[in-house]
Amino acid sequence: MLTEYDDMINILVPTDFSEVSEYGIRAAFEIARKKQAKIYLLNVIFPFAGPEYSGSPEVNDTPFAESYQYINELEEANTKQLEQLVEKYRYEHVPVEPLLKVNSLQDAIDETLEEKKIHLLVMGTEGKTTILDNIAGSNTEQAVRISTCPVLSVKKPLTRFDPKSIVLAINLEENLERGIKNIQKFAEIFGSKIHLLYVIQSDDIGIDTALNKLEALAKKYVLQNYSINTIAHEDIEEGISYFTRRKKADLISVITDGTSALSSLLLGSVAEDLVKEETYPVLTYNTEA
Repeated sequence: MLTEYDDMINILVPTDFSEVSEYGIRAAFEIARKKQAKIYLLNVIFPFAGPEYSGSPEVNDTPFAESYQYINELEEANTKQLEQLVEKYRYEHVPVEPLLKVNSLQDAIDETLEEKKIHLLVMGTEGKTTILDNIAGSNTEQAVRISTCPVLSVKKPLTRFDPKSIVLAINLEENLERGIKNIQKFAEIFGSKIHLLYVIQSDDIGIDTALNKLEALAKKYVLQNYSINTIAHEDIEEGISYFTRRKKADLISVITDGTSALSSLLLGSVAEDLVKEETYPVLTYNTEA
């Protein structure tokens, strides 16, 4: 978790060597320039590669995809590509360690989060395609679910990643302590202002009650640079998106504990829309992971 570091932070970036994965890599280096960090570049090879595997798209239709010989050859080729990627960014003066795992995506990320004590997982996305889609098809939201640290999804190539304005959408009934502290640490790296947001749906609490609860949260967690906000909307995702555009914010952040309506936003089909179709970077944190 971001709350557990003092000086050095560890950032994990999955890569399949595509341009989409570069979005995440570039953002990771921007963060590393702001805060002393080490970047781990992870390439995952599924042990029994078949049509569902696309970590290296050209292997999808090969008749040798399930052979151990082919896996060995793929390991060799991907190791060289990882080395080339590290060389490409060596002038950034940020420590980088390439990692290659022959495993399922879930196990590879899970193991790396634990082994390397990762503080932040960064992934590139573009429209309906994400780096995690490229690595393991439908496992995008699964990766968010299993992550024990914040996950940053970067939507497009950014010449500069410097989010000064963050919309933090929350559910007032959730256990928010770990999530808010982590996102507060992230905001401190960039000197960002946090806009606390609660989306009011029909038969929900009133505006005054929501604002009072948001203010109480801000004081409880000693937020310094923040605003409190509500928006009335029947669709949580659309409400967050509309508010973010109106505020001209740089990043959307969501906290969930896996049990509420907002959790469905993060872990269900609505979450995929938010992560895949919004042009804004999205920072998610699951407090119960």
